[in-house]
Amino acid sequence: MAFSDFVEKDKNAKTIIVQVKGGVVLNPGMVRDLIGTVKKEKAAIGLLITLKEPTKGMMNLAIHSELYKSELWNKEYPSIQIRTGW
Repeated sequence: MAFSDFVEKDKNAKTIIVQVKGGVVLNPGMVRDLIGTVKKEKAAIGLLITLKEPTKGMMNLAIHSELYKSELWNKEYPSIQIRTGW
């Protein structure tokens, strides 16, 4: 797990939590864990990077996650995002 910051319109730093999963077996519990960590750390966004395609259950949890509203860009973004590395 890694933490990265970005600056919003109010000049305050917001946190993105990044997790990388390189294993063959992926499951929705990984996304639930990320959601819990994002809430616990009061981060703005959680990013899960996988080497294999995420499961439907994982995508469903990410799609239905809360939105992060950027004051700087005046746009909403999913607070939980999944990206496939390959």
